[in-house]
Amino acid sequence: MQVKMLTSIAGERWSALPGQIIEIDKATAIRLIKTGQAVEVAIKPEPENAARQTTRAKRRKAHV
Repeated sequence: MQVKMLTSIAGERWSALPGQIIEIDKATAIRLIKTGQAVEVAIKPEPENAARQTTRAKRRKAHV
C-alpha cells in the first residue's frame, strides 16, 4: 500500500521524510494513517495516449 508521509519516521533499515511517498504493508499503513503520520495515496492508472501517431510525410521536390 502506498502512503504519503506527513511526519518523518525511521526504522532500523529505512527512513521516510514528510511528503515522501512510500510503499509499505497494509497493516503498517493503516496504523500510520490512524495516528495521523501518513495519508493514503490513490493509485492512478496511467492515462492512455489518445493522440494518433503520425508518420513523417515524404518531401517531394517541386518540378520547375
